[in-house]
Amino acid sequence: MPLLLLGCVENLDRAPVPGAANVRLHEQVRAEVDRLSDAARQAMGSTWTVEEREWTLCRGRFGTVERESLSVSTQSRGVTDPPATVADRVAAAWLALGYATKVVDELGYSRPTKVVSFPAYLTGTDPDGFLVSFTVNDAVATFSGASRCVQTAAERRIGDGLVP
Repeated sequence: MPLLLLGCVENLDRAPVPGAANVRLHEQVRAEVDRLSDAARQAMGSTWTVEEREWTLCRGRFGTVERESLSVSTQSRGVTDPPATVADRVAAAWLALGYATKVVDELGYSRPTKVVSFPAYLTGTDPDGFLVSFTVNDAVATFSGASRCVQTAAERRIGDGLVP
């Protein structure tokens, strides 16, 4: 079962963003999470067999403007390379994209698991609510991400797409 930690910053009491600009913000934060998910998938050399994504409200005090974050959770079973090798490749791929990461051991799972995370594992989100992590053991690899918090979109269509 994928682990997804969510959180957003306080003190984002800004004026609402107009429609088209707000859609661009949503596209930018979605693209950032997708770049990291794609880099992990490519480094793993496999495809995600399960993928879930949804916009969820950010927690915290934001004045009169509601904020939301794109939550992405993916999974792939049947990891063929050693977990340490896969984790090292993901860390290198994220570093190449500008995200300082390192591989850590998570001993709390039933199987030895390697974790790559930005920000650093178990430190929470960055100031904008952003968090991505990749976990891998000998059976499964999981990517979890929460985009930066942005103003809630006024309208939606099915899935995670947005209507301006």
